[in-house]
Amino acid sequence: MWRSHPNKLDTLRATHMDCRSIKATRERRVKCRDLEARDNTYTLYMIAYIRGTPRKVEVLKVNKNKNLAMKKNGYGVLMIALLVNAWNGCQSVGESEDKTETTQVDLESWKTQGQEYAMKAQQALGQNLKAALQQGGPPFAVDFCNTRAIPITDSAAQELKVSLRRVSDKYRNPGNQANEKESKYISRAKEQLAAGETIHPAIEEMEGKMIGYYPILTNAMCMNCHGQPGKDINEETLNLIKERYPDDRAVGYQPHEVRGIWVVEMDAAGATSSGHIEE
Repeated sequence: MWRSHPNKLDTLRATHMDCRSIKATRERRVKCRDLEARDNTYTLYMIAYIRGTPRKVEVLKVNKNKNLAMKKNGYGVLMIALLVNAWNGCQSVGESEDKTETTQVDLESWKTQGQEYAMKAQQALGQNLKAALQQGGPPFAVDFCNTRAIPITDSAAQELKVSLRRVSDKYRNPGNQANEKESKYISRAKEQLAAGETIHPAIEEMEGKMIGYYPILTNAMCMNCHGQPGKDINEETLNLIKERYPDDRAVGYQPHEVRGIWVVEMDAAGATSSGHIEE
């Protein structure tokens, strides 16, 4: 059957070049790529980018020998039509999976991008905090956080052209108090950590923005100002914390606990108000 229709395969191989790409907001694409002929089998694949990694998704597999038999039975034309339709395929596949896999691919792209922003902001803040500790110890670091943490965060946000916030359920600065949705993510992150699971970032679309949630874990350096009073936090530092933050709730931590989260808001043309958080 295939020898009698040499132009059919050429057409099929070329079709993927014109196959409709599903363009995501950050130019990720899902598109037809490969028609493989191997072991008497033709296999059509779609390439999907999942978390930045291209993965093959099998769309259709056809055995050539069976096609020859079907040709004799009068169904060969039907198989050619089926393969052509599947190969044009990515269109029909794209249309049916547009709102599932393509959306997922897009969300994963935004989630990864947001994490990069959060890590850059965390790095800028951490480097300055470490320098403050080396310069004047924990009391100096408390004053640094009181006067410089928010300006440094705002500066990073301006440079990255996003909105950045650090929030917590056990806040020190009332301006960093987590809202209901953020608190739910923090609670879920704590449950995952307690169960020995990996804490996954989350992403959602809301009113033209992609909003990412990224966990902040405590380390040994954090204990100077957020650890156990009288054990990790000395009296001078504790008194200064109470003076600067009368409503402080951010003590009693141990290393490798969820201190809070970064909330990264990124402009996304065409984002819808789904209200659904994707982890």
